[in-house]
Order: sequence, then C-alpha cells, then structure tokens
Amino acid sequence: MFESVLVANRGEIAVRVIRTCQRLGVKAIAVHSEADAGALHVRAADEAVLLGPAPAAESYLDMGRVLEAAQVTGAQAVHPGYGFLAENAEFARRVAADGLAWVGPAPEAIEAMGDKVAARAAMEAAGVPVAPGTEPLPDADAAAAAAARIGYPVMVKAAAGGGGIGMAAVDDEPALRAAYETARTRAERFFGSPAVFLERYLPHARHVEVQVLGLAGGRVLALGSATAPCSGGTRRSPRRRRRRGSHRSCGRRCWPAPGGPRRRSTTAAPAPSSAWSRPTGPASSSSWR
Repeated sequence: MFESVLVANRGEIAVRVIRTCQRLGVKAIAVHSEADAGALHVRAADEAVLLGPAPAAESYLDMGRVLEAAQVTGAQAVHPGYGFLAENAEFARRVAADGLAWVGPAPEAIEAMGDKVAARAAMEAAGVPVAPGTEPLPDADAAAAAAARIGYPVMVKAAAGGGGIGMAAVDDEPALRAAYETARTRAERFFGSPAVFLERYLPHARHVEVQVLGLAGGRVLALGSATAPCSGGTRRSPRRRRRRGSHRSCGRRCWPAPGGPRRRSTTAAPAPSSAWSRPTGPASSSSWR
C-alpha cells in the first residue's frame, strides 16, 4: 500500500480523494495556487504545497511544479482527480518517469479516450454509431461552416477535459460564434488545450452510463449502468444531460481498508526543503471527519 499520495487537483474532487486516502491510512498531500491557500482541500490535507499564482496555467496545469511538489514531499503516487491534468497522457508518462505511481488510466488509454475527437474516431473504427461531428475547428468561421453542414442545433465542445466545461448547445450562427469563443477560452484555461469541435445536438436523447474499473493486475469490473435524460432544463448547465455516454476509472492499485479510520496527528509535519512547500496546521480532535 502507498504511504503517501499527492492529489493534483483542487475543490470537491480533491477533498474526496484526500478523505479517502486518510480513511485508508495514507498520507494525503494537497497542492494549491495562491488564491486557494485557505481552501478546504488545503486545510483537509496532511501537507500542502504552493504551486504558484492563481491562473491554472501557472499552478494546477504546470506539470513541472506539480512533479516538483511530489518530489519534495516524498509522495509515492499522484492522483489527478478529474479535469486539469487528469486526461493528459504526457503528464501520466512524466509521473511514471519520475518513479511515481500514476493513479489513473494508462497513457495509451488517455490518448484513445481522453480527447473527445480521438474517442469518436476510436468508436467509429470499432463500428459504434456516433453523432455527426467534426475535427477540431481553427476559428469561428470554420465552426459556422461546419454547423451549416451538420445542421442545427449543434453542441460546441472542448476536445479535452470533462465536467461539462467548454460545452454549450446552440440553435443559430450568432449563438454558435459566441459559444465557440467561450469554449475555446475556457478549454485553454482549464485544460491547457484550446481545441474545440462540434457535434449534432440530440435534444430528446438519453444516455446510458457504465462505470468500468480496471485494476493493475488486469482485473476489470463493470459496475452496472444508469440512465439519465439528455433533455429538459436549462442549456446553461449541460453537464448531466450531454456528457459522454461512457466513463472510465482505471486505478493502478486497489487498496484494502485498514482496521479503522486513521486519526490525524495533532502535530504539524516537518517543513519540506522547498521554500514554497509547507505543512498544514494541526488538526483538532473535532475535525471535519
């Protein structure tokens, strides 16, 4: 079992991973930007490392700084959460090259499925029907021409990342042009890639979702399916209705739970060697757990 895991993310997903690590008796290390110095995931972790300024490109998306944080804290594994670097095959390879365990899909799986355009191509090659769509589009003019060919309504999507970021349904060209620029800006900000493409929007569809867990030893578990409507409600919150139809979760290790939850120490950890790495403060007996 790992003794320490660096969680290369922020917010709710980082808190969930941190709490799970601590329940398993594993030291949880957070990373954060200057703006997130007081965030819950930083306060919840056993140790926290400052990455850089508030912009994600200078903190959460900076692979070098994240890997340096893992090195100076002695982390044995990196858990990327979702978004940011979670679906970046280069980052997964760099983690492994540094001798760390990557808690996530293999780089080859990320390349095949982490990019939505590549995922569409893989499904088409396997004979799976996909909605009419495009390759990444260089500008709003190309997007308008493609939409005229596909037919409205269309979905504007960021090729990278997930979580509904950079996604919008549009009914006409003015809305398409605005959505294209917004999607491109948000995709570059959150995922480090401005690539945007289009798909035909199916307003009355339902998606079927199958959770698949692949373990390091080759065992694969299908955890059942769920359905949800893809229509109704406001188009300003498309995540639950229009996300990809299948998700994956391929952990490198399956950790057995210890005899009971670990108690957090009331003593702060010793300061790491890096000037921008610091331990979190002591936890009280009435912690959030």
